[in-house]
Amino acid sequence: MALTYIGMGSNIDPSSNIIKALTLLSEKMAIRGISTFYETLPLGRNKDPFYYNGVLKIETVYSPDYLKFNILRNIESALRRRRGIDKFAPRTIDLDILVYGDLSIHNRSLDIPDPDIKTRPFLSAALSELDCDLYFPEWGLTINEINRGFEDIKLKALTEFTEILREDFLYGHQEGGKTR
Repeated sequence: MALTYIGMGSNIDPSSNIIKALTLLSEKMAIRGISTFYETLPLGRNKDPFYYNGVLKIETVYSPDYLKFNILRNIESALRRRRGIDKFAPRTIDLDILVYGDLSIHNRSLDIPDPDIKTRPFLSAALSELDCDLYFPEWGLTINEINRGFEDIKLKALTEFTEILREDFLYGHQEGGKTR
């Protein structure tokens, strides 16, 4: 069983699509934590809708490749995610493996731990909330050391939305969550 952190974001009907994605994911594996979700600006696209971004803590027996291409990408497809040349285009759902156990994988299909953790404050804040002792050996940094670089950045927490997600997908499933 590998403890894994999944980044989740949406800027097309984000409330609905995040709930749908969580529903599909919870049918496949145990969700052990849901970070605060944040409203964030789209990167380099001022006229696009804001994103809702957060991180999930899951337990999985699936390999990183299988998780990415047979679980996460299938959920994205089910929610009509369209991949094109513009990797920052609006999307119904975006699911990324941020951390997978203590693995370090860097190839054409996987980049774990995800280097965006060091450049996107909403990711590092969410990871820190789920595991304040998270350490990245290849970077020689803890999650709290990464967060110190973002101390001047204010994040807009979606507190009510986060609480709804936790009520629906975490609190009621602590004992009986799926563990596949």
